[in-house]
Amino acid sequence: MTVSEIGRYLAAHRSSVIAFGVRLFRDSDATIEEQEYPEGEEQDSDGSSETIGMAVGCGVTYAIYHNFLANRTPQELRAFLKNRRIPHHARFAKELERLFVELQGRQ
Repeated sequence: MTVSEIGRYLAAHRSSVIAFGVRLFRDSDATIEEQEYPEGEEQDSDGSSETIGMAVGCGVTYAIYHNFLANRTPQELRAFLKNRRIPHHARFAKELERLFVELQGRQ
């Protein structure tokens, strides 16, 4: 998506994107942090990591996820997540799909 497409999407789907983002941020099953690398092969040299919460671009990220879920195929979502190097991208895609379906049922 281009910057202008994201802007238009955010304007057109503002409440849905916010509801989706809040739901995703609060859902412990969707945001679980699993060990991606086997013990001893971690990428952090000191073995520590920090969770910093929502970043500045979180609305854009949620809009992109929402767009994939609303307008694209599940295969395209998985390919996007894999290309973005999201750990356990297939499991994360299923969680995103679950949350999206739950929100659609409420509206």
